[in-house]
Amino acid sequence: MKNPRSSVRNKFAIILSVLLICPILSFSVSAANNIESFESSVITPILQEKMDENPQGTIRTAILLKDIDTNEAIASGLVPDYQTRISALSELNETYTAPNDTIRTIELKRAAFNICYEPYTTLFETNFLNPEEKIYCSIYMPIVIACLSNDRIQELSTLNIVQFIDYYEEIIEEHDISTFASSTPYTIEENISYINAEALRNCMPQNTYVKVGMIEGTKPEHRALFNGKNIIHHYPNATTGTHASAVLEILVSVAPYATFYCANRSSSSTGSSATSWISELDWLIANGVNVVNISSTISIYATDSPNSYNTSAYYIDQFIYTYDITLVKSAGNSGSTGVTSGGVAYN
Repeated sequence: MKNPRSSVRNKFAIILSVLLICPILSFSVSAANNIESFESSVITPILQEKMDENPQGTIRTAILLKDIDTNEAIASGLVPDYQTRISALSELNETYTAPNDTIRTIELKRAAFNICYEPYTTLFETNFLNPEEKIYCSIYMPIVIACLSNDRIQELSTLNIVQFIDYYEEIIEEHDISTFASSTPYTIEENISYINAEALRNCMPQNTYVKVGMIEGTKPEHRALFNGKNIIHHYPNATTGTHASAVLEILVSVAPYATFYCANRSSSSTGSSATSWISELDWLIANGVNVVNISSTISIYATDSPNSYNTSAYYIDQFIYTYDITLVKSAGNSGSTGVTSGGVAYN
């Protein structure tokens, strides 16, 4: 028998895919070919280009480590041994409670990965990075963000646990509603009608356990529609924005009984220099989120073609498979002027 909650989650993701003029682009370039090109050397072509442009300065980089089940990672001593992992998971299993078996299984799976990834990336950061180089290390995936000189990039690229080092750039900001070409903002009912969400809103069960995450450059401002709803902010004092508010209004209208987790990836919004979309995805995973909406394009560099494959795309593709996430990303939006830029993750 089909899991009704899985059906609800899938329907919800379909509606989100057209949220705020954000159709998913279908790229003609093969994902496999892009990945092969992307991994052809430890230092990626875009990072090498940045190094050539800035030989004496420092560059924000993403260091992707070989995964926890590879011989190199195991031999490094940075990944907890099998018995340590089993003992930690057994202890979690005895004390962990969840609303139902499906959620328990997913969240215990996430905890099991965290037991391995957190010490792996943290020990790599401690052993191989200087304090001033550190920006963020993921606790759910083998990726570390650091600000490095050319010499340090070359040095770290020789480590056998490093899969590749790439230039790291944050997600491009979404357009705020105030910049839309339309002079009159849509009402919430107009938005619901525009994305054909009435049917889903009417059939959403009141006892749904769906946890919905959204990653924006700002925090939603409070609106009357949010009164009494289950809304959790990662940074309660972050700068507010109308785009984030409009997204959350639609989410709350479609699934009023869900729990919403609002993440902010803009350091200027949160006041945290460590904030990035990777740190915010980690926070959403830790809170058991099932569906994530990102209303921004994924890290497209000015010198790249729109179909380029980079760290952001690589991470997103691994992320959704590993943690049972339904991810809805933007294909770019600029108000009523249409799609202006493309996402690059294939899944």
